[in-house]
Amino acid sequence: MEKKKLLFIVPAMWGGGAERVLINLINLLDSKEYTIDLMTVIAKGELWDSIPANVNKKHANINPYIIQGLSLIFRRTNINLFWLLGYKFRGTYDVGISFLDSIFTELLFGKQLKLNKKIAVVHSSYKSYTNRSKFIKGKYKIAMCERYDKLDKIICVSKESKSEFIELFGDQYDVEVIYNPINVPDIVQKSREGIPEEMKRNCIQFVAVGSLNPVKGFDLLIRTSALLKNKGYNFHLHILGDGALRNQLEQLINDLDLKAFVSLHGFKKNPYPWIKNADVFIMSSIVEGLPTVLCESLILGKAVIVSNVPGCRELIDNGKFGIMCERDENQYFQAMAKCISEPAVVEVLRNNAIERSKIFSDEIVMEKYNSLFQV
Repeated sequence: MEKKKLLFIVPAMWGGGAERVLINLINLLDSKEYTIDLMTVIAKGELWDSIPANVNKKHANINPYIIQGLSLIFRRTNINLFWLLGYKFRGTYDVGISFLDSIFTELLFGKQLKLNKKIAVVHSSYKSYTNRSKFIKGKYKIAMCERYDKLDKIICVSKESKSEFIELFGDQYDVEVIYNPINVPDIVQKSREGIPEEMKRNCIQFVAVGSLNPVKGFDLLIRTSALLKNKGYNFHLHILGDGALRNQLEQLINDLDLKAFVSLHGFKKNPYPWIKNADVFIMSSIVEGLPTVLCESLILGKAVIVSNVPGCRELIDNGKFGIMCERDENQYFQAMAKCISEPAVVEVLRNNAIERSKIFSDEIVMEKYNSLFQV
């Protein structure tokens, strides 16, 4: 049987959840059935070397300022000039997948690409993040709808993400929900690679993971840590990730005299020993589609505290399997203080996490993706 040819397009293999999901997906695809090309557009990224060896890696190396310029023109004038980049994207494939739906999805429609099926994967929660959704109107919204008209299938990673997509763009598209593939055995194995030295502390430990950008809301956790410190609680917050706000967050930690309580550890290629050896996993995101790291934390049996946003809400079933907070310092203070002072609460939350993790079935997810890739 002839192998199916797949092309995945992503902006870059940054160290985020969606990029890790893509690696999981590729690892779970049968290399006897698929030939896989992966194209990054603007950068290779931290996870470039983690791409499986059977994948043909390509890097378009397009200047980010060119992308910004074309995006600005597209947003303000509805004139799509992304075809100018078409010379970088050529070949014949059975399926082309824009794995992080965005302006880069337009690259699937280049004249030099011959695709039998075109798919985009929506990891975002469009309506929940007001700084983003306010731009989706008028001519720009029409242009986005025209993009989706050209696709054969749109995948949303959560039920709420699908609902928001349909509310914004209409129900005329072929939209399906497929949860992210997690690759459970791989996560469990990697979590056993020893206890990080920085976690050998005699106190309750919280861990947060994500890019240091505004949407992750880590400043809220740092300010909440100041409240806990001032009340005499013994704890430590570990934040894993890198990004544009690193200097700003370090300054906030210094200003609040929290060096003994909060640490920024940078990007970790393997965050799982940190999650496994923490007492509580905590998220403060402004918006999430379906947060991969929350799925992974539930699989590792961690007590979780999350913000009340769509992806988190769906995963912990509106607070049934974890503590859910509004993005408010006092609510996070109460949740963290409860975990510090009441070990029994943490134990209950751990058991709840183990119960919830049963929903993650790579078999079901891969059945759906394998069906999707048939032409």
